[in-house]
Amino acid sequence: GYFKAGFPLNEDNSQNIAFVGDYSYQDMNSSFGLTKYIADQHSLFGNLLYQNMVHEDHKFTLGMSATYDRYNEDFHRLVAFQDIKKAGLTQMAIGGFFGEYTYHAGEKFSAITGLRQDFYKKSGNKIVGRFSPRVTLKYMPIDEIVIRANGGRGVRYATPLIDNIGVFSTGKAFAGAYNEHILEDAWTFGGNLTYYLPFGAGSNTYISFDYFRTQFTQQMVVDYEHIANTIDFYALDGNRSFTDNYQLDFSVDPVERFNITVTCRYTNAMIE
Repeated sequence: GYFKAGFPLNEDNSQNIAFVGDYSYQDMNSSFGLTKYIADQHSLFGNLLYQNMVHEDHKFTLGMSATYDRYNEDFHRLVAFQDIKKAGLTQMAIGGFFGEYTYHAGEKFSAITGLRQDFYKKSGNKIVGRFSPRVTLKYMPIDEIVIRANGGRGVRYATPLIDNIGVFSTGKAFAGAYNEHILEDAWTFGGNLTYYLPFGAGSNTYISFDYFRTQFTQQMVVDYEHIANTIDFYALDGNRSFTDNYQLDFSVDPVERFNITVTCRYTNAMIE
């Protein structure tokens, strides 16, 4: 279910207040050989926004948001040398406030900057605060070139079994924090350079290069290798984890209504 309501505060709608809320329910009943996983999830989300367009080039948004998730998980795993029976209810709540500012300098440059302060609460745990900035920049020095850059912080509760549902199809034993929901924390930054080329049947001929890096300060690690015949779940807890992604795209319309796209991607992911 989804609900959205907006209320203009002046005639030209340059100032308004909006509320967005939704609810979802998911029920899962699965079996993988002698392993059975049964779970349901209730999720609630609410977002209250105030938006003010000070000028056509300046806009800011202030707001508050809250999320509530209720997981009821029950699984039985029977493999060689291991018989696991786990059942439990986990409740996770996130609430906070945020601000966002948007600036346009004609069609040449635009910037979106945002700040969030969120508070995280899980069943039986104390409240933890996280401050999350983000920025998105776009610059067009000439019509044929677009440069984008962005960065920010992301925080989420891990759901290790659902996030890695393929582990149920193996015969390996489970070890570690497979039944815990740790608070993952990562910083991502990178950019994109796109150059539009003057050939092809349309204006959609371009070559584009992307680079993004994600650096984790906390992460749920799922390790298949360092213990024989075992999948080990553990928190990063001070170790180094990062991912570098490089991508090159080329797109052209040789004739109308026919497009050719070539993509090459290189990923370097490491936990040390």
